Amino acid sequence: MKKANSKNSVLKWIIIVILLLMIYGIAGFGFYFFYMNPQNQGAFTEGILGLINANYIRLLIVFTVFVVLMLVASWILHRHKNEKKFLRVLTRIVCLVPAIIVGVFVLKNFWLDLPKITAPQTILLKNVEWDKKDNNHNISGIDQDGNPKTYHLNTSTYNALTEKWENKEAFSTLKVLPYNQIVMSVQVDDHLSQKNIKNMVYPTEMSDDWQRLQVQINKKVYALNEPLSNFLDNGWVVDETSYESKQHENLEAGKSQDLLLTNRDGRQVALTVKNTTKETQEIAKASVVKIVLNNVDSGFYYVLPSDIVLGWSHDKEILKTYGEPKETKETEWLYDSENGSMRLVFTDQGILDGVTMSSK
Repeated sequence: MKKANSKNSVLKWIIIVILLLMIYGIAGFGFYFFYMNPQNQGAFTEGILGLINANYIRLLIVFTVFVVLMLVASWILHRHKNEKKFLRVLTRIVCLVPAIIVGVFVLKNFWLDLPKITAPQTILLKNVEWDKKDNNHNISGIDQDGNPKTYHLNTSTYNALTEKWENKEAFSTLKVLPYNQIVMSVQVDDHLSQKNIKNMVYPTEMSDDWQRLQVQINKKVYALNEPLSNFLDNGWVVDETSYESKQHENLEAGKSQDLLLTNRDGRQVALTVKNTTKETQEIAKASVVKIVLNNVDSGFYYVLPSDIVLGWSHDKEILKTYGEPKETKETEWLYDSENGSMRLVFTDQGILDGVTMSSK
């Protein structure tokens, strides 16, 4: 009877070893496929294969730790066959827990990205640039939050896109797994759709009607005919000398003053304020009657009504949103109403580059 049990035990271990050799053989082929085969280097950085490629070594480490600990548990249990059942269960748990801990922490980003495969994060890029270094084929640019971003592309994707866009001004819409930064899809064009821009704009209570003469600056909404203090209370500082500051402390009735404001980020806004009362008043109480904004090399910093964004929105999309302008002159459009006017300036590629709002 003992010989039979011994033979069964040996057979069991032989089967286990054969299975492990087969599994590691397959794993070794995967390692060669992803990392050693010159034809595949740079070919699997996108999509699900890109996610597996980025985590393949970690997956092997976790699997190896699991196998080793399970073999240790089997060896201990084989040597203590007559122990009580709860001790045998406890042995399995003691060996299994470290494997689970290693699996959770080593593959943390992998587990977090798995649910995102069907709903990846949308990233918009402006100032798109291309870079090829070693086996990395990169697309980079400024995202909607104003941060520089770089993503790896498959060699075939990179070659197809650079053939058309390498020497042209371009924008890109990417679907990305946020934790591993794996690109699931990429589109490149000379401008972004207003739908994609609208989905990325920080939501506020700003009106969609440009005639309300409102503007969103760094997620805060301002409007013409409101006091200058609305800017000053939100961290903006008048950019002038102490002498000029003393001179502009008060504003006479009916008088106007041009000001340049700077915030903590170094961004600037040009304003004209006017004392619309019949008495001299503090300049902080004067009404903002004109605002001039110029494109900054950042994210969605300046936003106009209906989610039109400086540096991002295209004249075709603006025409659909605001309708025909009253006047057009080369790269400038003028919209006019009873409340005030809005002058838009575009780049040669049709991207909104500046805006001047004035009240009447």
